Amino acid sequence: MKKLSCLALLILSTTAFAYTPAQLLQFQNTGTCPGCDLSNAYLIVTNMNIVSPYNLQGANISDSTYETQNNTGSNFSNIIAFNTAFDGYSFTQSNFQNALLKNAIFANTNLQYADFTGADITGANFNNANLYRAKGLNLTASNTVCNAILPDGSTGKCGTRSNKPI
Repeated sequence: MKKLSCLALLILSTTAFAYTPAQLLQFQNTGTCPGCDLSNAYLIVTNMNIVSPYNLQGANISDSTYETQNNTGSNFSNIIAFNTAFDGYSFTQSNFQNALLKNAIFANTNLQYADFTGADITGANFNNANLYRAKGLNLTASNTVCNAILPDGSTGKCGTRSNKPI
């Protein structure tokens, strides 16, 4: 009986944290999927007629790769995005309020004027990111800001953790 219970728990734990195909298709075709489970997915808008802003408010995109080029003004508020790769794209004026962004990768990303008020960026990577005038960022919680343009226009230090010596 214990083996059966453990097997059931293992099956549930491996399926509970994967994207829903219909929701992934919805995002790819419309650019919107608030509250969706898109974890462990490759996120890209495939309909070329859809342009930003995109809406993933409250979605779970943990352990995903987000590769949609222009996200200006998009809504990522209240998302769950642990270990998510956002690197290399533009999120100018996007809303990340109250998002859970632990260990997210924003390397080489344009985040000018983005709003991170209330967001948890613990362990996030902002190497070479443009954070100019981004608000609500507690960069002491991030992992690295090497060569990033910080919200005040200064440059993030390398060989440090969040602009503080390691």
